[in-house]
Amino acid sequence: MLWQIPQGIREFIGDGWGMIGPRKQDVVARILSGFLLCRGKKSLAAMARTLAGELRHRASLSKALQRSHFATRQLYIRVLDSLVSRLRSVGKGKKRLWVAILDGVYTQRGGFSKVENARHFKEKRRGKGRSTKSHTFLMGLLLTDTGMRLPLPRRTWYTRAYCRKHQKTFVSQTTLMKRMLETMPIPKDVQIIVLADEYFEGPVLHRTCAALNMLYISPVNSRRCFADSSGKSTGDTLFDRGLALSRAALTRVCLRSCEDTTAVYRRRTGTSPSKRVYFATSEVRNVSTLGDVRIAYSWKIQPQRQRRARRTFKVLVSNATAWDTASLIEFYELRWQIEIFFRELKSFLGIEDFTGADFSAYERFLDLALLAYLFLEQWRVKHLNTARSLVKKACYSSARTSTLLSLFHHEASLESLQFMTTSLRSRKNLRHMIHCLERIQRAA
Repeated sequence: MLWQIPQGIREFIGDGWGMIGPRKQDVVARILSGFLLCRGKKSLAAMARTLAGELRHRASLSKALQRSHFATRQLYIRVLDSLVSRLRSVGKGKKRLWVAILDGVYTQRGGFSKVENARHFKEKRRGKGRSTKSHTFLMGLLLTDTGMRLPLPRRTWYTRAYCRKHQKTFVSQTTLMKRMLETMPIPKDVQIIVLADEYFEGPVLHRTCAALNMLYISPVNSRRCFADSSGKSTGDTLFDRGLALSRAALTRVCLRSCEDTTAVYRRRTGTSPSKRVYFATSEVRNVSTLGDVRIAYSWKIQPQRQRRARRTFKVLVSNATAWDTASLIEFYELRWQIEIFFRELKSFLGIEDFTGADFSAYERFLDLALLAYLFLEQWRVKHLNTARSLVKKACYSSARTSTLLSLFHHEASLESLQFMTTSLRSRKNLRHMIHCLERIQRAA
């Protein structure tokens, strides 16, 4: 529990936020403070009690999220575009490589019967156990060449029942992926490489990346086949071709944690003895509905404790036909970063802690959670540029969400202590502090 909105959040909101009025800026500032400073579960009641100097009931936050004219998604898009436009270029004539990772995330909401736009994550069987509902959102994470992680604006997948009830047009997740790529904020001197899951592989991803001049790497499903010179499927699958390869046809690919080309995208600094070993090969072939693409057949041996080593096999396709096998594998490893991103959103920013039944309010709640994540990224870069010691720079360079939250909470606590020290010198501020403490004691 702190006494005031931290100065970092005030500067973040006051930096070119003319698109919303002062009242909404104040609401957004309080909600962001709740996401970043609230300990434990991010319920509206706990977030309302975060700031002792500006007491608000949870009903005021709930009403703010339920207002239809509170366009949080458009707000997030404008803030993200403003941040991307300020990123400096490395120089004229040099192409920067950014990585865009796309995937869907399920947010569990319990078994409440009034939750809309949800499908059963786990059914209740024979009257036992717990029925859990979940929502589906399409998320994107943009990794820059300086290590920044920029969440793309979320896309909501609506069920057919929800579309019928609210007169919406049903849109598949593949179409949402296409729209996300088409509206992605990209500077002119940046080359985008898209990493997608097996769910999104296919002609839509291939054509969209070709039209937008993007590269992509995606695993294929086991039914994808080769094509002949006329473009017709031959019936021979890519998986059968890879499984039939002999060990002599594979090349050993060894990737080291802090020496890779992608180490900056992972925020890995210093030295690390860990390494990953693959046995792989690649070729350029004509694939059904995709055309000429580079195909990488990859084996990875994963040692497990008290078990035999487990070998995993993947077939990757990419329109980057000039790339070698090692580069395809190394960049596709970055796809795991979005899984870490989902875990951080659920564990530290509480995107599953909303308990209301209004789905539109939950969408705004999720937008503001992404805005809190974006604030932490900007706050990290700001302190990274102003840090003088090498230890602090290394700390901010490799910091993830949990570390950033701890550092920001420490800074906000120091600001609150300074505010209390200053308030003791004024009778008016002292009476205000005593009044707030009395209200907190009565509410407890």
